[in-house]
Amino acid sequence: MFAFLRQVTEEKQAILQLETITAEPATSMNISKKFLDVLQLSFEVKYMDEDIKLAKKRKKIKAIEEKMNVLYQNVMDVSRDSQFDDIVALSNAYYNIGLEYIPSTDTDDLNTATTHFSRCLELLKGKYFDRKTILTSIGALNESNSVHVRVSKNKCTHRFLNSALEIYLKYTLRDNCPDPIHIASLVGIKEKEFNPRIILETLHHTTLQDLGLQYLARSKDKHKFEKTFEK
Repeated sequence: MFAFLRQVTEEKQAILQLETITAEPATSMNISKKFLDVLQLSFEVKYMDEDIKLAKKRKKIKAIEEKMNVLYQNVMDVSRDSQFDDIVALSNAYYNIGLEYIPSTDTDDLNTATTHFSRCLELLKGKYFDRKTILTSIGALNESNSVHVRVSKNKCTHRFLNSALEIYLKYTLRDNCPDPIHIASLVGIKEKEFNPRIILETLHHTTLQDLGLQYLARSKDKHKFEKTFEK
């Protein structure tokens, strides 16, 4: 089953790479300086030398977390009407920093990752289907599932993956589905993969693969997974 999923995704990625249709233009975002600063700092940490372990990054990460948390409280408690691009930037920063804790085996670190992904999703609540948020939303849900499985000793929960699957299907099956927006590219960050359509399909592959693992462990209530292959 997993070989099949991998083959389907690789074939679709190859098609996307060959397509000549230009992605919908998204030339800029209007992000306030404080929000832009934490977003760029989060990318700096994300792309520090891969040989640098979490322990050596902690001081810088803690400084970024303090700034993120101040902005988060301001958005949630003071100004729920913060401009959309600022919220998108902050949610991406939480996602990036949350990813830094994933390699850790320490329960406290994994709980911190959970908090960051939860805040990312809380900031985007009700906005998951926007071009600027779809990649981060599905990514945060996939990672939330991954952390939950590890912290809870492989105890299955379907809610994160079911939500990721639902978001993907609703976004891609609608008429004139717009290309997602790759936030990193808009703020001058060069990533190995920058085609937003391929990134979306890669995230979806992760969702399906993790659903498959849960399907093998417990086939009950996996009708959505099965229906995906009928479409």
